[in-house]
Amino acid sequence: GRCAVIGAPDWTPNARHALPASSPVEFRHFKIEEEAAAWEWLAARPTGEEATAAPERK
Repeated sequence: GRCAVIGAPDWTPNARHALPASSPVEFRHFKIEEEAAAWEWLAARPTGEEATAAPERK
């Protein structure tokens, strides 16, 4: 699976060390202005009333 972290602080290095090396979870940090790219990388869409549209999954 994938986990996108958006905004500060970037805690992805700590998260990687908390999981076994064989863990299938891939972490990636995005700046707050890169939220759309994060959703695209996840191949997902946000939920909720305040969410912005994400690209369709291809």
